[in-house]
Amino acid sequence: MKVREHDPLTLDAALHVALRLEAIHQATAAREAAEDNARTRGRVRAVVSDNNSATNNAILSRLNELASRFDTQLKSVSGRMDNLEHTLRRQPSVNDTACVVCWPKHNAQNMVDCGPVDI
Repeated sequence: MKVREHDPLTLDAALHVALRLEAIHQATAAREAAEDNARTRGRVRAVVSDNNSATNNAILSRLNELASRFDTQLKSVSGRMDNLEHTLRRQPSVNDTACVVCWPKHNAQNMVDCGPVDI
């Protein structure tokens, strides 16, 4: 109907008018959609509250239990890491005179030649 209102003289002119009107319509629809998104951004439309506190308490209890177990295991691993670091600091380096391969058996005062060792 709108194309006839422009009174095109040829089919090409009618097509040109129809394409322009379609482009205007699409641009308007896109702008309205963008404005709707901008208006509702950051807002909550609806909240459904479920008064199932028994389930929530059970979940919270289980979560607290898992957090406690996690903390216990973390302390255990941290203690093991501290022991390992302490042990590594006490061992001599490769440049020291003690035998590095069999360090638990020997120390700097009691050096023994261990012979060839495959590492």
